[in-house]
Amino acid sequence: MDKNLPEKVVERMKELASSLNKWNHDYWVLNQPSVEDTVYDKHLKELEELEKKYNFIFPGSPTQKVGHSVSKKFRPVVRKIPMLSLDSVDNYEDLLRFDERVKKILKIEQEIDYVGE
Repeated sequence: MDKNLPEKVVERMKELASSLNKWNHDYWVLNQPSVEDTVYDKHLKELEELEKKYNFIFPGSPTQKVGHSVSKKFRPVVRKIPMLSLDSVDNYEDLLRFDERVKKILKIEQEIDYVGE
């Protein structure tokens, strides 16, 4: 670990990672979400920002994982239309930037219908 990393930052990163790992387990393994999505997203974003600011990522950080292990019963699916995002946004400006990125990738200018949850 980087000796220049402030101890309170290390502790906060550990706290965030611990909470996120528990919430991931509750959601993916137990199928019992234990925290609101907005709380989860806020904590994940804070951890990502700390990792970026201090250029340090703990091994096994939740920022380096997606979901949980997948059953061998599942097979890859080829989509006619690509699924372009699994990003999370929490304000209008981010939605506008997302729309711009999608239109640029698809090389179109017309309006697009989206499904969000």
